[in-house]
Amino acid sequence: MAAVLKKRALAEYSQTQTVTVDQEAGPSIKKVRLTKKPEQSSTQAEGYLQILQRAKTSRDSLQALTSLAELSATQVDDVGGVVRRLLDVFSRDQDSAVRCALLRLIGQLIVGSGQRGPAAATADELAAALDQEASGVVAAQLLATLTELGAAADVRRLGEATRAQDPRVRAAALQALLTLHDRGLPLDVALYADTTAALHDDYETVREVALRLVHVLAQAYPEHPVALTDSDQTVRLADDAFGHVCNAINDLGVRVRVQAATLLGSMTSVSTRFLEQTLDKKLMSNMRRKRSGHERLRSLVVRGEWSSGKKWGDDAPKEQLQADTVSLMSSGACGAFVHGLEDEYLEVRAAALQSMTELATLHPHFAEMSLDFIVDMFNDEIAEVRLRAVDSLSRIGQMITLREDQLDEILAVLEVYSIDTREGLHRMLGDCRLGNTDSLRLCVEKLLKNLKRYPQDKRSLWRCFQRMGSAHPDLVLPLVPNLLNIHPYFQLPEQDVQDPAYICILLLVMNAAAGSPTMMALLDERTQRHFLYLRDTLPHLVPDQLPGQVWAGRRQAAAAHDNGADFLQSVLRRAAAADGAGSPGGRRAALEQCRRDLDRLAQIDTALSARAQFASAYIHCQMLLAQVTADESWRGASAAGPARLQASADQLTALTLQLQHRFSGLAPAEAAAVRQLRLRLLGLRLVLLVRGRTGSALALGEYFLEQAQQLERHLVETGQPLDGFIEALVRGLEALEERKAGAMARVLAPLLTECPVPPLQLRSPLTQATAVIYEPRQETEHPQKFTAGLVLGIPLDCELQHVADVSQVRVRVQYPDQRAQLIMPRATDFRALPEADGGYRLRTTVLVSHQVWSEDGEVEISVVLDVKEPGCKVLRPEDWLLSLCQAVRVAVQPRAVRRNVI
Repeated sequence: MAAVLKKRALAEYSQTQTVTVDQEAGPSIKKVRLTKKPEQSSTQAEGYLQILQRAKTSRDSLQALTSLAELSATQVDDVGGVVRRLLDVFSRDQDSAVRCALLRLIGQLIVGSGQRGPAAATADELAAALDQEASGVVAAQLLATLTELGAAADVRRLGEATRAQDPRVRAAALQALLTLHDRGLPLDVALYADTTAALHDDYETVREVALRLVHVLAQAYPEHPVALTDSDQTVRLADDAFGHVCNAINDLGVRVRVQAATLLGSMTSVSTRFLEQTLDKKLMSNMRRKRSGHERLRSLVVRGEWSSGKKWGDDAPKEQLQADTVSLMSSGACGAFVHGLEDEYLEVRAAALQSMTELATLHPHFAEMSLDFIVDMFNDEIAEVRLRAVDSLSRIGQMITLREDQLDEILAVLEVYSIDTREGLHRMLGDCRLGNTDSLRLCVEKLLKNLKRYPQDKRSLWRCFQRMGSAHPDLVLPLVPNLLNIHPYFQLPEQDVQDPAYICILLLVMNAAAGSPTMMALLDERTQRHFLYLRDTLPHLVPDQLPGQVWAGRRQAAAAHDNGADFLQSVLRRAAAADGAGSPGGRRAALEQCRRDLDRLAQIDTALSARAQFASAYIHCQMLLAQVTADESWRGASAAGPARLQASADQLTALTLQLQHRFSGLAPAEAAAVRQLRLRLLGLRLVLLVRGRTGSALALGEYFLEQAQQLERHLVETGQPLDGFIEALVRGLEALEERKAGAMARVLAPLLTECPVPPLQLRSPLTQATAVIYEPRQETEHPQKFTAGLVLGIPLDCELQHVADVSQVRVRVQYPDQRAQLIMPRATDFRALPEADGGYRLRTTVLVSHQVWSEDGEVEISVVLDVKEPGCKVLRPEDWLLSLCQAVRVAVQPRAVRRNVI
């Protein structure tokens, strides 16, 4: 068989073929054309891509994309090339559904492949496309895909950069990781090892950023196990990170120490045993543990005895320690807060104190342990740190009990000059708990001494005594006869109920009596009458429940409030009925009577004062508008506007500004009624200005048109009804060919006459912005002297209630020559009052100066709101000022400048 095959092959190669060639035509040349044969789709992905590129309809494109999405990552060889072709289709296709499906597929392919190159390049291209995208649906999908690409980026690459040679690169890499976390992207827990290593970097900036990153990882993975160095044991990541942050308290860089002390307060997931180690600072001497001064003093107070001194070494430490168990080096969290509170920089001490307080509010046992250290900070040399220590103790006051030895150190702060520190201490004493009656007696004595030395602290002290009485009824009970000077047999002189010190005692006993039923039996008739007096003069400091007549009076007050609310609604109904019927004279008399009733109600019932004053001002605006439109000069279109019409317009301006800016809590319908009323006023001023021809009406016309358009849009968007005036105004303005001031005035004049102001429907509980000036007081007998031409500083102390924006508050000073000056307080002059009181406290210095004074005079000081709208020039500057209180008159006596004659 082999021989046959060999013979056949030789026969094939030995065959010859003879070709006849034409001699004249020359040899024939065979041309070869090289063509690229279309490659067959080697994979399913390539086939689906070709179908997608040749698709003619959106349905075909979506089917191809669905098939591509079903493929696994291993079935796509070149992810970058596939993504590139998908992006080309995305740039050509206009269908939103197809483009969204393309974006979802791009994100799925890149995330599934885990490749860095396509992710970075694609993210840049998609970010550029986002700026030019018009479809909201596609833009939303672009953002979602960019988020997926960012989450899929290998943060391990940044982790490698944290070990770069250049410290700037290391700091930038750590900061980039923090930026990714701030954008909502999760960080890999594997970064923890590199981050903790960066805490020992030679550069302060790297250590500071690494510290924040350790905190972030501790918050994200608190329960992740971390292996201890040179040990086979593991610890929670939150506890290990807490130890690293505590070690940073001893860093050489101040910023790192401040950062570490600040971060400790937010690490709330730390274990209790690690937390308690932050206050454990052991002192070693001859392998014996020496207790701190606080520990020795506390044991003496608890035991009630002192060292006799007869025996040598009576007070020597008894605890023996083994030498091999002692470590004098700081380890982990040991003593972190102690080191922070003893730092030489006040920023570190303040941050450590704040963090310790944050953790103490969550752990009662830790609060008791930290009490001695917080009390120590009362002796700090910096007032800011002392004030922060006072606030810290106030926050944990309900969790601890103060001892007598601690009270001695705390009450010494009452003698400082800083009023902020003293008032903070008053709040702290009201929040803390006292251990025994002697402690309460000591507090009362020191606080009354404080009142005698600083009389301006009386309001803060009254709140302090009120809260102390409510918190310690059992401790106040045995002190009542001594405090109120009550004798069981002899009748002692009656004390002055106007005395601030006696008011402090009354508030203490009165608030304690609410929690002690037997205390009222110890009081005589005069003291109970004094209680009734305080209930009327200081109702916010009086308890809601007291036995006997005080409780009955409270029930009567509640019933009176209900009757007052019913009376308010009846007055509003009478005003609505009077506005729609009767002659003009009778209607005006009825509305005037309603105003008088509302003003009287505002004086009687403080709870309804804001609502009554709002309704009174609204009715007054109704009366003034009706009075102006009924005037003969208005109807006769006089060429010169009478002075009385202009005066009414000025009065309407002040009233509408008060309704709009001084009252808060209005319902949408009530706020819309006020805005419509203000638009009527602007229309009235425009008509008077055009008719009077006393100046250009261009600015007022433009402002009126702008306000009308804004009000119409607001009413339509909120679904509020338009009254007849607004509807007619819109129709009239639309009919105008040219909206000039004169044409708008001709449209407005009949509307203001024919469309009356709708009656008020007041149902919302309102609040009114007010101010009370406590300092300076109204004094004319003792004038303040200063040299003419120089500056006199007058301290101002006032409380602001229900002021929405304190940046609008101004202090107005009016001089004897009727010149006025507005002073804008600094932002630091405002301090928020406690939540129970609300509002703000303004404490500043008013600078008074005059060049030509030679006689005694009175300077009027008041607090006003500057509600001027930016860009509005239609009103005078003084028209935008709303008075919050009555002016206080301060007598001043300038002295002439002495000139030495040579």
